[in-house]
Amino acid sequence: MNPLVVARRVLAGVMVAAVLVLLLGVVVRPPDEPTTWLRMVLAAYVGVLGWAVAAYAATNLRGQPRTGRFSLLLVAAVGGLLTMVSTGSLVVSAVGWTVSGAATAALVAHRGDARARRAAGVVASRLLVGDVALWLGVGVALTGGGSFVATTGTSVLLAVAVLVRSAAFPVQRWLPETAEAPSPVSALLHAGVVNGGAMLALSHWSVLAASPAALVVLAVVGVASVGVGLAALRLRPDVKGRLAGSTTAQMGLVAVQLGLALPVAALLHVLGHGCWKARLFLRAGGAVDRARASAPRSDVPARVHPLVLVVVAAGAGLAVGALVPGLSLPAALAAAVAVLAV
Repeated sequence: MNPLVVARRVLAGVMVAAVLVLLLGVVVRPPDEPTTWLRMVLAAYVGVLGWAVAAYAATNLRGQPRTGRFSLLLVAAVGGLLTMVSTGSLVVSAVGWTVSGAATAALVAHRGDARARRAAGVVASRLLVGDVALWLGVGVALTGGGSFVATTGTSVLLAVAVLVRSAAFPVQRWLPETAEAPSPVSALLHAGVVNGGAMLALSHWSVLAASPAALVVLAVVGVASVGVGLAALRLRPDVKGRLAGSTTAQMGLVAVQLGLALPVAALLHVLGHGCWKARLFLRAGGAVDRARASAPRSDVPARVHPLVLVVVAAGAGLAVGALVPGLSLPAALAAAVAVLAV
């Protein structure tokens, strides 16, 4: 059997299991904080994304060598992201964060040639900066005893880790290197791994928001990242390079939203941007054929599959209420229905 088909089934099972465990925890013991709903939304998003990437890769990479290696790394990357967003422990989240980053860097080297290996080395070295910042923050949190200095240090280091993973200025240069990766990896990177910085911030919002200094860092760097990303979007000649610039600009906007203490807005932005960017990359392989086929009918608007609209709208409805204190399951579902009705 195709290893990527097995990976797709494994990821679907893991996603369903993670969501069921979170839901069971809510039923057995109602959450004291709204981040439980948030983790459920993020776990579902990551799981669906991983399943979609694996399903596309099973066709896109058919007949290529090293698909077994690709499958294992894909499961590790998505599993790391699921671990990161499904727990309230900063230590466990840091483990998932590190695993997902290492697996993603290895996926960039999938082709196995010199250019792919060089690009993977650049990606790994830059992501390592964010890993070090996060683990330093974990160390400060565990040893600081809750003092003002420790709280501020943890929040600022968490913000630095978020910005590095988000390909924000001035460490955004690693993201264009991922153009050497096949389209399924690019989709996972832009829609999941890069978004992972914001997802970590949202999962541990109380830690991040404990220090105004961290929010200021996010807002200032976010504004700079928007400018740098828009410049790359205008100047890069290649499609994937422009998409990388677009991602930097979008993540800059998310950082600004986090810096302004608007976590719900940031969550909606992350979900919407992730679905949009994944669709772009997963459709990149047939862009030329579609352009030729649609040239005589350029006035006809592009259609989006109804299932995509349902999933995005339902996720958005749940996300709106994810950070609202005291939100019950019926209220969360009502929010989803309201969004779908609109």
